[in-house]
Amino acid sequence: TVQQVLDMTVGVLYDEIYENPDSEVQRHERAGGWRPSRPGDPADTYEFLASLRKSGDHGLTFAYCSANTEVLAWILERVTGRSFVDLLTSDLWSRIGAEYDAYVSVDSSGFPAANGGMCVTLRDLARFGRVILDGGIGPDGTTVVATDWIADTRRGGSEEAAVESMAAAHPHGSYRNQFWITGDDHGCFYGIGIYGQYVWMNPTTGVVVAKQSSLPAADDTDPWVEHVRLLDALSCELPV
Repeated sequence: TVQQVLDMTVGVLYDEIYENPDSEVQRHERAGGWRPSRPGDPADTYEFLASLRKSGDHGLTFAYCSANTEVLAWILERVTGRSFVDLLTSDLWSRIGAEYDAYVSVDSSGFPAANGGMCVTLRDLARFGRVILDGGIGPDGTTVVATDWIADTRRGGSEEAAVESMAAAHPHGSYRNQFWITGDDHGCFYGIGIYGQYVWMNPTTGVVVAKQSSLPAADDTDPWVEHVRLLDALSCELPV
């Protein structure tokens, strides 16, 4: 289901080990033009996504898979008949009060790297977080993101599905609608990117923290746990 794609509970064969040249994530990156292609590689992201195979039953276990976010972008294009870049520009970025344009890398067919190919300034990333934390309301008072969708996000997903993956940072955490849900006393939730990109939202204090980084490893557990502690502490201490 679309909800399973949103919640990363799709049973798909996808190895997200960035250092492994034979992993699906590296083949994904080659299809998207981020790495030099190899003989037999998919021509573009569409072809790569269509090549993925099922690993087991859907809806049972949370397993982060970058391909799911690409699938969501493809769904949006099919449902609306518009390009993902056009949707992102007109329905989101132009409405959050962004100070600068955002940039998105695209593959040979023009399909954007929806899973992590967007370049934005730190303050504009925080502005995005502000809109989400404010229930989807933009700086001009209009609804940018459906308020009930954000409320559903903050309620979280299945703790049972996520317990194995999240235990180190969030013993009561879950994943819902493309956001990490901490399950802590403050109701904090956040977005994260490889190499240490974060937008953290604390509903109790009303604080948004954005952080951009260039860590040596893509997604090691120890830096993730350290960042969670830091961002939580900052969001509890900073004035609104």
